[in-house]
Amino acid sequence: MRTALAALAIAFVWLAHGLGAARAEVSSLTGIGAVLPVIETLSEEAEYCGLSVSGLNGTVESALGASRLRIADAGVFLYVNVLTAYTGTADYCISSINVELVVPQTVRLNATHRRVLANLTLWEIGGVFGSAREQHREQVFGMVQNYARQFSAAWSKAQNGR
Repeated sequence: MRTALAALAIAFVWLAHGLGAARAEVSSLTGIGAVLPVIETLSEEAEYCGLSVSGLNGTVESALGASRLRIADAGVFLYVNVLTAYTGTADYCISSINVELVVPQTVRLNATHRRVLANLTLWEIGGVFGSAREQHREQVFGMVQNYARQFSAAWSKAQNGR
């Protein structure tokens, strides 16, 4: 019951966030030549539902492989966060997936005039869905691949000046 409530909370947060909508100006991707995929550590529930950091990383890298975008440690991160809840009574998994392009930047705070390091999100997409545990791995990897391809398309569009 507790896990089911957590899953519902995840779903409501994402629905309020704007399910499945890519947000950011394409022009903010102009000039980026390389990214480093970063997969957030997964919970035990996510692993029980068939997910792995190495599998997600391979999915992202293969989706980006068709573009001219290089995969390198360039200080620009394609951050993938998958939060998963599992309910044993129904053998069901619910995942929230968020993919965002993050660039660490030094910014000056207006209130204190101090310079601090902040993460700037240039592009973001995400969603929530659930499935039976035995199908969840394939579905999550498919969603992550789709989101990485959407990023790649937005990046290509920015490089071509459209």
